[in-house]
This record gives sequence, structure tokens and C-alpha cells, in this order.
Amino acid sequence: MALLIALLACITLTSYKVEAQSHSSSPRTLAQYYRPRTCDIFPRMCLTEGSLGPDCCWKRCVDLKNDSFNCGRCGKVCSYTEVCCDGQCVNVLFDKSNCGGCGSTCAEGSYCRYGMCSYAR
Repeated sequence: MALLIALLACITLTSYKVEAQSHSSSPRTLAQYYRPRTCDIFPRMCLTEGSLGPDCCWKRCVDLKNDSFNCGRCGKVCSYTEVCCDGQCVNVLFDKSNCGGCGSTCAEGSYCRYGMCSYAR
């Protein structure tokens, strides 16, 4: 009886070793085959609905007209007090053509102070 149990244990261990060896040379996982889809390879992905913008800068979809880190061109960063309006860095606190925000124009003869048209002198 003891011989039979020892023989079964030996067979079980041998089959386990064969299984372990066969799994070590298994095919690649999905993560090894997956390559992220970026706009430098697939530029049309920036034109899809829900995209951050129609332009591609360093593998990211951006809007060069409104992105303060890519204003007008990739890598052009607006300073701390500026905002990107139509691809130009402007100070919306004092710019008469963009007073308080992009496209907000002050009336003729008035001025822009602190983002408000004709604010106290």
C-alpha cells in the first residue's frame, strides 16, 4: 500500500513539473502586444468628438487656439498673467480687445482695467 502511495505521489510531481515547464514558454500577454494609439501615429483621432482639440502636440490632442501651454504652436507657453486667445497670449486684465476674457471687446473710447471695461481711474 505504501508503495502505491509513493508511486502516485511521484507521478503527480512529475506531471506538475511538466505543466510548470509548458507554462513558462507561454505566448505573450495582451499588454505586450498593446501599443497605445497616439495622435502622432493616428492624427485623425484629434478630430473625433470628445477630443481635447484638433491639433497634435507631443502625442496629445490640443487646441492651439485656446491651450495656454501650446498657444499658437506646440510648446509656446503663455506667462502666468496671460491667457491664450485665438493662438495669441494676451493679458485679459488690460487688453481692450479681450477684456476679462477672449473676444470681450470694450466700447470705443473706453479702456480695460482689471478685466473690466472703463473701471474706475
